[in-house]
Amino acid sequence: MEDKIYTSRLSDFYKDLLTEKQREYFLSYVNDDLSLSEIADISGISRQGVWDTIKKASKMLNDFESKVGYMQYYDKVSSALDAAQAHLTELSEHKDSSVSECAKRAIDALSSIR
Repeated sequence: MEDKIYTSRLSDFYKDLLTEKQREYFLSYVNDDLSLSEIADISGISRQGVWDTIKKASKMLNDFESKVGYMQYYDKVSSALDAAQAHLTELSEHKDSSVSECAKRAIDALSSIR
């Protein structure tokens, strides 16, 4: 299950780099949970042809992430934003109103980029 989630997330980041057929078959298989036979029937090709296209697309998505690392970078930035927001939330309850107001403005600024 974890592998399917990872693969689905990869497609969220890099699917536009696949060919139209690769994207169509891959998303039907991973996100729509269609079987190879169902995709083959819809597309008018063999199950093996569908499988080969999906495997190639999966390899390409993994290669893109290995080279570019955008998903990993996104996860790191997202974690850092979560941590910053948690610390700012604590500061927003500070006794000194200037500190708490500054923290609230920073929280609003962080929220606007998500």
